[in-house]
Amino acid sequence: MKDNDITIWNITFDVDGKIYVLDEAKKGTRVANMIHFLLDNVSMNDIRPINEFDIKAILEHEGFKEVKE
Repeated sequence: MKDNDITIWNITFDVDGKIYVLDEAKKGTRVANMIHFLLDNVSMNDIRPINEFDIKAILEHEGFKEVKE
């Protein structure tokens, strides 16, 4: 995998115990600028594969539990 194969999606935020996702569909906004910045600057050295710990943390997060209900 090469650095230029990286795409950005589902950037999540915890705000007061609730989970939010960055709205990547907003064009011409600070969000679009931030995604372009990340795409231009993130390399394979900056990321790692998701692991069991990450998945467990997401599934046990109180904000995720609200989504499931």
